[in-house]
Amino acid sequence: MQKITKHSLSKNLRYSSIKHYFKDFFDQPEKVFLLLAAIFGLAMVFSMPIFMTPDETVHFDRAYQVGEGQMLSETKNGETGGIVPYVPSISTVNGSQIPPIPRHQYFTKVAPSDIKFEAFPASAVYSPVGYIPQAVGIDLGRIIYPSLGVMVILGRIFNLIAYVALIYLAIKIAPRKKWVYAVVGLFPVAIQEAASLSTDVMTIGLSFITIAFIHKLFLQKEPIRRYQYLYIALIGLGLGLTKQTYIVLLLPIIFLPKNVLTGLKKRAILVACGLGISIFVAASWYLVIKYQHYVTYSKVLGVGDVNQVAQLKYILEHPLTFAKTLYRTFIFQGFKNPDLPDFYWTSMYGYFSWFAYALPAAFVSLGYAALLIAFLYKGNSLKDFSRDKMTAIAYSATFIISILAIAVSLYILWTPVGYYQVLGIQGRYFIPILPLLIPIFVVIGKWAKITFDKSNRMGIIVAGVSVINLTASILLTLKYFP
Repeated sequence: MQKITKHSLSKNLRYSSIKHYFKDFFDQPEKVFLLLAAIFGLAMVFSMPIFMTPDETVHFDRAYQVGEGQMLSETKNGETGGIVPYVPSISTVNGSQIPPIPRHQYFTKVAPSDIKFEAFPASAVYSPVGYIPQAVGIDLGRIIYPSLGVMVILGRIFNLIAYVALIYLAIKIAPRKKWVYAVVGLFPVAIQEAASLSTDVMTIGLSFITIAFIHKLFLQKEPIRRYQYLYIALIGLGLGLTKQTYIVLLLPIIFLPKNVLTGLKKRAILVACGLGISIFVAASWYLVIKYQHYVTYSKVLGVGDVNQVAQLKYILEHPLTFAKTLYRTFIFQGFKNPDLPDFYWTSMYGYFSWFAYALPAAFVSLGYAALLIAFLYKGNSLKDFSRDKMTAIAYSATFIISILAIAVSLYILWTPVGYYQVLGIQGRYFIPILPLLIPIFVVIGKWAKITFDKSNRMGIIVAGVSVINLTASILLTLKYFP
């Protein structure tokens, strides 16, 4: 018989404790997301050259302005912008990307002569709410060491912190299929945006929280509580002051079960708290920028003039023609484009910088396979399906309306009047609405589901696929920007 010593017993206990910790870790979507998003988010912060993510130049300008305490932009000589440090224009010209700022220049202090009025109408139209994290980081960098590199890097880090916190909260709130939120939150394109100065952080975070919280209300057995009215009001306020297109995510509250909203009065109050507040603050912000005489882009290079009022009139007068425009946009631009037939799928998952390089199709397919497994995975929490059919109908309708809202808004705001397709649509705009598909897969799960003999298998799959694809994304970034 083997002699059990105090040392061997202690060693076995430590091994057992470590084994239990890892099993417990892979059982918790929020912890897997938190660790991987923090590690790979920071890696992307430092590997992606500054101003090399989409529209980061104009996001920097607006965030710098907000950090200075200027909540509104100003219009001078027919251009809307503000007093900010000069940033070289980064864009693509004839398919060739302008080289990024050399890394050795990151620590060159911004000279007083470089701080002057610059036009940034594309970001000036956004309220300051979407720029709070970035502004804090940029302002801290301005105080510590006022160089473009330091300000942008700190702005990115604070934006990443906000992203991780918001998605973590959404996963904790979610009543069904938490792994879906974790998988989508770890999409390489989502991590790229989180590690930049983009307002997509607030958009994705608030959208996930909205979807998760309303889904929880659908499954609630007791009447709605007072503090939940407040939560809906805060969500409505946030959506109304970020990207207003996603206000439609609040539509399902209209169809909450009768046991949750007992009576027409309570239903009307909740709709007013959510949709009412959201629409009110969005309209108020629109009136503010109109009163301030903001000048937005009026011309798309090489295409023609943009006239928002005339475009809206065109849609109303030619609904069938616009329906054909949507068909051409989604089918031909997204799926039959000779340059990139799978543009929407790739740009939602792994198309980086100013569409300069992308993950190979095999990696993208692996990522979507992990998402499908997360949708079909049946965890221990799925026991009561009685209300999921109603939730699935409400969320399916909202998903379709959200896609149309994104297309219509881009057609009105950024596309010349009567143009044959919607300009500017890309896959990352659909990341915030992917969790709307969860109730559909909950219903599908009655007939088609995936289970594992050990509960931590799902976490291992999500972590494994995310590590592979995020590592590949960082390596591609370092290769493209040596």
